Amino acid sequence: MNTSAPTPFRSRGVERIVRGQATSDGEGVKLTRVLTQSLQQRLDPFLMLDAFGSDAAADDSPAPSPSEVSSPPEAVFAAMVWSPPPRTRSRSAMPRTVLEEARLHPAIREKIATSNADIVHNVQAAATSNAVLVVGMAGNPFVRRARKALAVAGVAHQYLEFGSYFKAWRRRNALKMWTGWPTFPMVFVKGTLVGGAQEIEALIANGELKRTLGE
Repeated sequence: MNTSAPTPFRSRGVERIVRGQATSDGEGVKLTRVLTQSLQQRLDPFLMLDAFGSDAAADDSPAPSPSEVSSPPEAVFAAMVWSPPPRTRSRSAMPRTVLEEARLHPAIREKIATSNADIVHNVQAAATSNAVLVVGMAGNPFVRRARKALAVAGVAHQYLEFGSYFKAWRRRNALKMWTGWPTFPMVFVKGTLVGGAQEIEALIANGELKRTLGE
């Protein structure tokens, strides 16, 4: 049984009352924006303070994400001191910016979802079925560098090649958009993207690659 005493309530004074501004964000969606650019400099951590609404008779747009906290047209900021928690690296908290699906027009969503999807599926399957996978392109010296480093280390790998500097660059872009990795090669170890030539050389040098492979 929890016998700890409850935390005493401490009253806090109101520092400022901010009135929201009517605006629109996205197709058919109206909102009242409270957190303006000038206020963002005063708040940490960042909170989205918007009141959402729609004039559409049948609005089937997705609900706001958990980070979009609805608020009334006025927000009251209390005078308080916020102490940040210890900084820890979380695998699920990588700050990668991706355009939300709610901001994609319905007419183009299928095109985005299916554009060069086959090349992504091929790499996904190969990364799952091979302990080490190198994805590259013809004529790229860094692809050769990564493969040579693996060969010297005695690590077998599967290689997939898509085009060259003169062809298939649009198809390769699908892989960059999927992984977020901007260059080739892309090296996967047990299904995890570890980077390119420089990164795989570092994993070989410090012994992490063979430990990961259980060798």
